[in-house]
Amino acid sequence: MRQMLTKLAPERRVAPGAMRLAAERHYRLNEKIMASLVGLVAILLPVFLWLWPKATGECMRDSISHFYYSAFPGTVFVAALAFIGAFLIAYRGDRLMENVLASIAGVAAIAVALFPTSQHGCDDGRGFTGRPLMSFDGGAALVIDEASGGPLPRFELFGADAFRFVPAAEVFHYVSAIVLFLFLLWYALRIFPAKSTGEQTDGTGRITRTKATRNMIYYATALVIAVAAGLMLAQFVMKDVMRGDGFAWWKPKDGMFWCEFAALVAFGVGWVVKGRLFNLVLKDERD
Repeated sequence: MRQMLTKLAPERRVAPGAMRLAAERHYRLNEKIMASLVGLVAILLPVFLWLWPKATGECMRDSISHFYYSAFPGTVFVAALAFIGAFLIAYRGDRLMENVLASIAGVAAIAVALFPTSQHGCDDGRGFTGRPLMSFDGGAALVIDEASGGPLPRFELFGADAFRFVPAAEVFHYVSAIVLFLFLLWYALRIFPAKSTGEQTDGTGRITRTKATRNMIYYATALVIAVAAGLMLAQFVMKDVMRGDGFAWWKPKDGMFWCEFAALVAFGVGWVVKGRLFNLVLKDERD
């Protein structure tokens, strides 16, 4: 079993002999660049999806996942998660189990991007784009907008409840999202704070002050992810209760989006710190 897992997700290997040191430095630099890129993509994706409706007038979706049904933002959403997923599949750390779980999380990230959530998450039913794993059984009307001085045709959808999903697509989406969030939490708590091979110490076996600072950031991101995931789970399980008067402070539409926003940003911060922001900040001497 271990041999099969090692072939699928081999542990880190470097060239022997005189080339070893140069290969290690080159690998560490490339690893930090990729980790920083993934972190920035995870941070910028929810920021972009928040700013897009403000800049274009398109409706604000109920969650980040609902932007799957928006034309251009949906393409960005799918591409960003596919990029993150591909990185996690290819990522190789110092431990076999770390590599295996990262690959599983990478597949989950791609599945979240490909399989749709329920409905389109838009109050007015406009701005909908069909994608491969769903279809629309309603209709569309051609609307001529003469307010701007000329006929500007656009299509508006009606029959908003007539979405017909490919069987089990929504189940795949939620299961994949749960797997991905569990991975994010586990990485922030256990993998990021752990000492890597050859981690710089102060000579007494203790980690350096810089490493301690990075660990504090990792634990903070883990707390944010845990709270965000807890709120999303509570809304999913008690969605009818949380719409009552006792939860007037919680707006389900905004709440789900901002929970996902916080979790993705926290995940991105963790990877940016892991990559030392392109090896520019929070570095150890060996970096």
